[in-house]
Amino acid sequence: MTISTPQNSVHNSGGVPSPAGASFDIVRRGYDRDQVDAQMRDLRDRVNAAETQRKAAEQHARALEGELRNARSQQADGPISQDSFGFRAEKILRLAEHEAADVRSRAANEATALVEQARADAERHRHEVEQKLIARSAELDQEAAQRNVAIQEREQQAAAMLAAAREDASRITDDARAAADKVLSEAQARAKEVLNRSDQDLKRRREAAEQELRRIGSLHEGVRNEMARLHKLLGTELGESLTRTNNNSTKDSADRNGVTARA
Repeated sequence: MTISTPQNSVHNSGGVPSPAGASFDIVRRGYDRDQVDAQMRDLRDRVNAAETQRKAAEQHARALEGELRNARSQQADGPISQDSFGFRAEKILRLAEHEAADVRSRAANEATALVEQARADAERHRHEVEQKLIARSAELDQEAAQRNVAIQEREQQAAAMLAAAREDASRITDDARAAADKVLSEAQARAKEVLNRSDQDLKRRREAAEQELRRIGSLHEGVRNEMARLHKLLGTELGESLTRTNNNSTKDSADRNGVTARA
């Protein structure tokens, strides 16, 4: 028996059949799928049992109707007394008809009640699932918003850290450049000072050497002049000595000559 109620069916995209032949979505959150399957199987079994009872009642009623027709056919062939089999059979058939009608009515009512109960259960379950999904969706939206806020905060922190790192790197670079410039400037100043001292020392040494050369030259000139003076003086003295010697020799010779003459 197929029961289709589009207005009450729960149409989703999963594989859990509903009492109306539709299916539930297979979602990651919500009711447990095995529990839903078990509930749906129980509802289908109850509907199928009611349908089986209805069919059995209809079949029994049809059998009784056949017997009733046979009894009525036999009654048409002649009068039937209340004690006759035909009369009793007709009475039994009428009772069977009433019983069959009652069975059909009860089966139909039970089937209808089961179907309505299944529809109500499915609708209630659908509503509960929807409420669960709505609540879970709200939770997920809130979690997503919180994650977005956390991500934004981390991004801001990362940006701040990056900016601070860049600022530190720039400051370190500037400090290193300034220190290098200072070291270079100091080295250049020291080199210039050393060079100036070297130039001054070299100048002093050159002046001292030139002064020493002039002094030595002056001494040399003095020595040469002194030697010339001494040579001249020596020559004069030698000349005078020779003159005296000559004079003495002449005098001695004259004296000897005089002595000889007197002799």
